[in-house]
Amino acid sequence: MTVKQFWDKYYIAVIFVIVSIVMGVVFLFVTSATDQSNYSKVDILSGDSVWQLAERHADEAKMDKASFVAWVEKKQ
Repeated sequence: MTVKQFWDKYYIAVIFVIVSIVMGVVFLFVTSATDQSNYSKVDILSGDSVWQLAERHADEAKMDKASFVAWVEKKQ
């Protein structure tokens, strides 16, 4: 079987496989490119309130204290 005969018989399958591989590679790069540096560890001490956490961490989250508290409450 020549390449032309193979192409004439299986071109749809070949195109499907190539597109699947390309989309898989793109998906792999998109999902691995998630920026993990946006996360930070926050130690919560016994008796801490959300407002105390906001006082300590709102600046590094680039939020004002009220926005930080609303964000934390929304994430629960």
